[in-house]
Parts: sequence; structure tokens; C-alpha cells
Amino acid sequence: MGDASVSLNEKPPGGDEDFGNIEGFSGNSSLIELPWKRREGLQPVERDGWGRRNTRMAERMVPEHELRRLKNIALRMQERIKVGAVGVTQSLVDAIHEKWRKDEVVKLKFEGPSSCNMKRTHEILETRTGGLIIWRAGSSVVLYRGMAYKLHCVQSYIKQERDNVNISEYSQDAANVIIQDIGVKDIVKTRESVISDSARYLKDLSEEELMDLSELNHLLDELGPRFKDWSGREPLPVDADLLPTVVHEYKPPFRLLPYGMRHCLRNREMTFVRRLARTMPPHFALGRNRELQGLAMAMVKLWERSAIAKIAIKRGVQNTCNDRMAEELKNLTGGTLVSRNKDYIVFYRGNDFLPPHVMEALKERRKLRDLQQDEEEKARHRASALIDSKARSAKGPLVAGTLAETLAATSRWGSEPSEEDVGKMIRDSALARHASLVRYVGKKLAHAKAKLKKTEKALRKVQEDLEPAELPTDLETLSDEERFLFRKIGLSMKPFLLLGMDHSNYSWD
Repeated sequence: MGDASVSLNEKPPGGDEDFGNIEGFSGNSSLIELPWKRREGLQPVERDGWGRRNTRMAERMVPEHELRRLKNIALRMQERIKVGAVGVTQSLVDAIHEKWRKDEVVKLKFEGPSSCNMKRTHEILETRTGGLIIWRAGSSVVLYRGMAYKLHCVQSYIKQERDNVNISEYSQDAANVIIQDIGVKDIVKTRESVISDSARYLKDLSEEELMDLSELNHLLDELGPRFKDWSGREPLPVDADLLPTVVHEYKPPFRLLPYGMRHCLRNREMTFVRRLARTMPPHFALGRNRELQGLAMAMVKLWERSAIAKIAIKRGVQNTCNDRMAEELKNLTGGTLVSRNKDYIVFYRGNDFLPPHVMEALKERRKLRDLQQDEEEKARHRASALIDSKARSAKGPLVAGTLAETLAATSRWGSEPSEEDVGKMIRDSALARHASLVRYVGKKLAHAKAKLKKTEKALRKVQEDLEPAELPTDLETLSDEERFLFRKIGLSMKPFLLLGMDHSNYSWD
């Protein structure tokens, strides 16, 4: 320490400048300042990586000895709350607050999709509960209720700690002020940490996107109540399970395809709609398969402003089937199904969807057209009845069996055939039937002869193959089977055989 103090007061041998004026040498004093001598306005750069601690906020807000005490309490705790695929819901928040009445910390174990992104779960948990995570490892966290949590036990603990320290009345008042300041700062910092994530998300949006987000929020407020347990980004989707199941006199919307438009989307258009829906926030959160008339009505109302309706399927709900949901909504709305999976269902309103004012105008025009057609049909019937009555009165009734009736029928239908003509027609039809039958039998006979010829050819080939081969004249010739067997035996033998006087007793037999 003495050498360090001397070196700070001495001057460098090569110049008149001292170490305090380093800006003239380096050009930037912040690069070589020691960490404990940084200016208060300079904030450290936080980077997401392996070196960043996941409880940095707790280390800043809670004193070290208090943090160590809370961690020791958490290590001795046996009870912990298991969180399934549903995630952080209002019931979980209520259970945590109920637990905080007895204990300062709560241990939680996350399972399912929530454990895949613990950083996001960390932020949601602190946002929903107002607490502070003091320890996190894997999918397990320890949640602290905070120093400003208003409970009788907390106030008594503060009073006990205050009485143990023998200080003056002025020091006690100062301690009260400090405790209150710590509580206020704790609340402010917690709110800032809660708002920071939303602020970072909104900071990247342009003014036009912010306006669209505000309009979407107002539209979703008109459609129905929000889903409070949503763990994604803003805005919160509408809870489709709280919408009415059956709507009286509900009918699918009136549709009319404009001239020159295709009824379905092309492949390129479908790809564009899917990519657009991938980045959109969901408008509804659904957890049931049937009785979706309220949701269908809300989707039709949404289609007046937006061409796409995106539905998120609630996690952790039993017996959810996205196939049934999509089929039911398609029948109720008449929209085009763009994509469907276990998480989202996306519907396009269709090229034949009409805005409300256009739909009402077309309905009125269709009613007027139907009324006009009915009036024209009635006038046509009246005119035809008048013409028939005039023709009957001018022509007069015809008496059955008279010459006049016969002449009228003959002039209208022609002369009747005689017996000879009838007999000739019968003979001609019989000859035609016989000729057709002969042609049919001839075709069948030709087909049978062709099959017989083909069969005889195949039979001759089989008989030629069945004739035994002639015996070889050389009886010493080896067959293929014998050659293969002897070759296998020879290859399995040793590679050589010693011959000589010592081995003369060996025989080749």
C-alpha cells in the first residue's frame, strides 16, 4: 500500500505530467479507471452470456447478510410448489401470497414448457407476484417476498432488530427513515425491473407499430375479457372460454365472391399469410373443443379490422383437440384454415368475406330482387291464364271420337303405324338383337382363343425345361456342388504339408 501511494504522488521520469492527467496520454480515461472509482452515472454493460448472474437484481437490492440468511432458510425448506405446463397463473400467484403470510421465501419447481425458457419465466414470476428471485438453478427458483412486504411479522422483526441495537432516539428515527426509504426504493426498483422488459420490447417498435398495437388493444377490449394468465408478450389475448357458448339465432356471415377473384388462396399467397401470422400476437386463447359460437362471432367482428385471426391453445388444459376446434370454427365462420398445430390455430377471413355495410347493402338488394321476381312471376301467370281462356273460347271444345278430333290429333302427332309396319319393326329389332349377340359371342371366342394360345406357348416352355439333361460322357467330372464343397474343405486346411524321411508315414489316402 505504501508503494502504491508513493507511485500515485510521484511524476513519471519522462515528462511533467502526473498520473491524474491520463486523458492527455490515452484519450479516454474510462478505459483505465478502476472498478471502484467509476463515476456514478456510468452503468456497467450487461451482456447475456455464461458470465452473467441470474440473480443480479436481488444482489443489488438485498444486503449480503440478509441474502445469505434467506438462502440458508431456503436450503432447509422441504416443501416446494410444483408448476406444470399451465405456467404462472392467478391461482399460483394467490398460493404464493398465501405462503408468504407464513414464510419469507417460497421454493418453486417448474415443469413443462415453462422450464424451457427460465429467463422469461423469471421475469413473469417477478412481474405477477411483485417478489424477488434470490436463487435460481435449472428449473428451480426461490422467490423472496421483498423487504417492503407489509405484514405484521415483518414489522415486529424490524422492531426487534431496532431494540437490540442500543442507539439513541435520533438514531432510531434515522433508522426508521432508512427502512422506509429502503422499502420505497425496493418498490420503485421492482417496478422498474418489471417495466424494463416491456419497455425494451416497445422500444424496438416504430410509431406506426405502436399505433397498431394501441388499436389492437382497444379492439380486443371490445371483443371480450382478457386472459390474465397469458405468459407471452403484450397484448393479452381474449379469453375465449369466457365468451358465450351458444348465441341465439347465430348464422354464419353472408359471403359473396367478387367477379374475377379466386375462391382459395394461391400457394404463394398462403405462404405469405403464414409468415405474417407467425409474427402476430394471438387474438384469442381457447381451451374447449365445442360450443364456440361466441368465439365465432368475435372472430367475424375481428375480421372487419384484420384479415387474420390467430387463436392460442391454452396449455395444461385436458382433452384439447386442435383438429376439432378448427373444424368447428370453420363450420361456424366459413373462413379459410391457414395453419394448425398444438399451440396455435390461424384463420384467414377468405376472399369472399364482405364488410358489414357492403353485406347489408347486398342483402337489401337481394330482397328487392326476390320481390321483383315474385311480382313478374305472378304477372306472367295472369297473362298465360288470359291467353288460354281466349284460345279455348275461340277454338271451342272438341268432342271425343269425332272426325274433327281425329284430324286434329293426326295433324299434331302424325298418322298411326299399321299392323305391317309394327310387325316389320318387331322383326328388325329381333334381328338387331341377334346380330349384337353374335358379335358379343365372337369377341368372347376370339379372347378365349388368344388365352389358349398363350397358355400352350407357356406349357411348351415348361415341358422343355423339364426334360432331363444328358449324362456326361466323362464320369470323373465334378459337379458344381462337389467343386464348392471340396474348395471349402481345402481352404480350411493348413497352408502346407511337410514331406520327407521323417514324415514318410504320412499318407494321402
